[in-house]
Amino acid sequence: MALESDEDYLDGPGGGAGELELVRAISSELPLLFMRIDMLRSHEGLDFGEFVPRPGPVSFFSAHWDRVMGEM
Repeated sequence: MALESDEDYLDGPGGGAGELELVRAISSELPLLFMRIDMLRSHEGLDFGEFVPRPGPVSFFSAHWDRVMGEM
């Protein structure tokens, strides 16, 4: 899916302080250097989406940053 702009990709209400603390607590229990924790907003509140071991769609990164992150 092609996005019109960076603003379209990041559009959303964001999380509240309690929601951010919840995700930080989950993150602190993972014995990993990096894990993206995707959360979804539903009519009932915040729901867990998935754990993803990469920062985002690789197609969004330039060749330079793809290499830098790959070497890390």
